[in-house]
Amino acid sequence: MLGCQANGLSSIVMEGFDGRHVRDLVGFSKRYFVTGLVPFGYAKESDVKPTQRYPPGLSPFLVLRRREYGVR
Repeated sequence: MLGCQANGLSSIVMEGFDGRHVRDLVGFSKRYFVTGLVPFGYAKESDVKPTQRYPPGLSPFLVLRRREYGVR
C-alpha cells in the first residue's frame, strides 16, 4: 500500500467477504485462504476528501474513554 501511494495510486484494504469464494474464483489451491483484498488505482481528484485525524499522540481509544467519562 505504501508503494502504491508513493507512485500516485490509491488503495484500501477490503475485509468482510467470503474468502473461500474468492479463493475458488481466482483458482487458488484449497491450501490457501484469502483474508483480505487490496484494490488499487488512480483516484479522481474530485473524489478525494480529507479525513478527520486526531493529534499523533492521541489514540482513538483514549478519545473514546475520555468522552465516556466526560473528560476533555
